[in-house]
Amino acid sequence: MAYYTLDQAELDQDQVNFYGVVVDASYPYKTPNKFISTLKVIDNSMHTKGNESLKDYKYATVIIYAKRFEDCPIVRRIGDVIRVHRAGVKSYQDRKQFHVNVTFNSSWCLFATQPEHALDGGQMEDTEMNSNDSDEGSQDGEKLAGRQPYKFSGKNYSFDTQQERPILDCLRKWSVDYLSNNSVFHKSNFLQLKAIAAITKENAEFDLLVKILKVFEKDEHTLELRIKDISNEMWFLTVPKLKFGGTSMLK
Repeated sequence: MAYYTLDQAELDQDQVNFYGVVVDASYPYKTPNKFISTLKVIDNSMHTKGNESLKDYKYATVIIYAKRFEDCPIVRRIGDVIRVHRAGVKSYQDRKQFHVNVTFNSSWCLFATQPEHALDGGQMEDTEMNSNDSDEGSQDGEKLAGRQPYKFSGKNYSFDTQQERPILDCLRKWSVDYLSNNSVFHKSNFLQLKAIAAITKENAEFDLLVKILKVFEKDEHTLELRIKDISNEMWFLTVPKLKFGGTSMLK
């Protein structure tokens, strides 16, 4: 199976396989017939080196269509790696788009860039392997250690260690190095806490860049975060524990 870099994939190409580093992800939303998720991805062939003075960052958009919510990716953290099989390549507003139709024959897997993430407690989730689509590369436990996806579409997944292990390992290392030395969003994309009070639009959506001062457990389903930013205002942010589909804020 051939894998492309983001830059190598050509427009109107079909059945494209690729790996990418996630720099932004939306929560799945429901339409009358399906769920849709949108992600922004980069790799060593498509990215921008720079800092807060840059506004036009290079990335590709990944749009995932699924009939079930469970087949939509919920990304744990920026910098995690997504693998996509059988995507179609289009363009919108001079931005490359990968269309991933899980309801047809596309699939995806999410890999932690740092497997020993706090959410794992040092242990990756148990996942079911399917070797039917794999080549003859060895898939023993030692070679798979730390390389199981923490989420994937469908009931199982394949992983050819001989071909994919070098791709995943190199992209993980590149992701850590890149995000340590470059910005992926301009500071103008974030709203300061002091500006929230002036928002009049109902159900307005905005992005924040804040410091979490303290975490409170309100009940078995909800957490309350005490947050603060450079505007020196302090707010409380209420978030669900398992899903982040809705939040509320109090000053």
